[in-house]
Amino acid sequence: MGLLLLSSSAATPALPHHYGEDRLSVSSLDSQPRQLGPLVNPAASSSVQTAPASSPVWTQITLQGATPPYNLGESVYDPAAGYTVFLDSQGSTWSYLGGHWSNLTASLSMSPPARYTAVMVFDGQLNGVLLFGGLATGTGAPLDDTWEFSSGQWHDLTFTVGSSPPNSGIQVYDVAPLSAAYDSHTGSVVLLDDAQTWVFNNSQWSRVATPTSPGVRTGAAMADDPAGQDIILFGGLNDSTLSYLNDTWSFNNSIWSLLSPASSPPAVSSAGLAFFPPGGYMLLAGGGNPSAVDTAWEFAAGSWHAIPSVAPSDAIIADLTFDAHDGYAFFIAAGIPPSGAYWVYGPALGVPQVSIEAVPNNGTAPVSVSFHSKASGGQAPYNFSWILREPPISREFGTSENATYTFNSSGVFEITLIVTDTYGQLGGAFTNITVLASPVQSPAGWNAVDFALLAGTVLGAGTLVTAVWWRLRRSHDGS
Repeated sequence: MGLLLLSSSAATPALPHHYGEDRLSVSSLDSQPRQLGPLVNPAASSSVQTAPASSPVWTQITLQGATPPYNLGESVYDPAAGYTVFLDSQGSTWSYLGGHWSNLTASLSMSPPARYTAVMVFDGQLNGVLLFGGLATGTGAPLDDTWEFSSGQWHDLTFTVGSSPPNSGIQVYDVAPLSAAYDSHTGSVVLLDDAQTWVFNNSQWSRVATPTSPGVRTGAAMADDPAGQDIILFGGLNDSTLSYLNDTWSFNNSIWSLLSPASSPPAVSSAGLAFFPPGGYMLLAGGGNPSAVDTAWEFAAGSWHAIPSVAPSDAIIADLTFDAHDGYAFFIAAGIPPSGAYWVYGPALGVPQVSIEAVPNNGTAPVSVSFHSKASGGQAPYNFSWILREPPISREFGTSENATYTFNSSGVFEITLIVTDTYGQLGGAFTNITVLASPVQSPAGWNAVDFALLAGTVLGAGTLVTAVWWRLRRSHDGS
């Protein structure tokens, strides 16, 4: 993955949670930039699960809880650990599993120095993640160290791997021209450093003499194609002319071959490229080029084909890996804001189906009502937000699966439940609670039946006071 900026000090923006404050204005609540699933009144209907699409689609997701900062990190899915590993440019190590990030840094006995634009791939021979090179955060000094992440820990291999790529991390126009991929056909990691090709095999780096080479380029997308039994490299930035490239190369048996597909994606650098097993093709998305349109492409049998689906946008530096745990390609728009978004590519995500049961659903103030939810669909676990809509304000009164609320005044109240699944997909339901005013003791000499009928039909406190005043005046002066 290449680099267009040396570092990023941008802070992580506020994370989406429940609707934040205890009390919000209705306009503020309704202006949240989220799409709700069907709001279901349990007394009227049931929610309907969205049918999965027949072909994979891109879906932008909003993850719950802590997330890595928006910086120039590296990520790769680790099948041995069963989660995606992410090393951010501040030196923190994260795992991504089931829609949630966890910061593993405190549990590590040692960590690689903070860096950006390193290469990080899963090495099937090591049965762990291999990290190499990059630029030191803060100074931009080139690094040529080699690390392995396995069994939940980092291990420094630098002094046991012999010689390593000599030009690693060299700065050309503030970039690090490193690209790497694991070759499942040969069981080795292949790295393109400058115009040189290196392989990491049997825990050793060695240079490979190749008749041809893709040449010096920055941010070329590179990944293993197990279907074609070779490595595919696409695009990048020509370091001599500063022009974006859209050529396609394959690496097989120590030979680089320039391919000639009938059509090709736009010229970009720092795009994400990964094999997508459900489709049996290479998947390309993101990348930087001011004149390029955000698109996604598939590559199979020597041909590129555009994917007719909304693609990740504003991802000038992209990380893409296939998450075998969830069955989706996981895409990170790395770099600095407005990047930092997350996308998944695979079956359409269904929104949660939600219904509410209120016991009781009416009564006389004060009345305590128990609310019970039922959620399914989407991707568990869920977050819950119980909201009492009471114009002109709305109040969140619960964040658990079930909730209780005591109504102390009369009226008809709308209760809304918002359910957010692990991917940030929203579903909801609502119900109404009718609360009558408390009975008032009739004054001496009143017709109790007449008064009860009057009080039972009055919900507004102001009307009740007026009616009582009128009745008392009548009983005293006969008017």
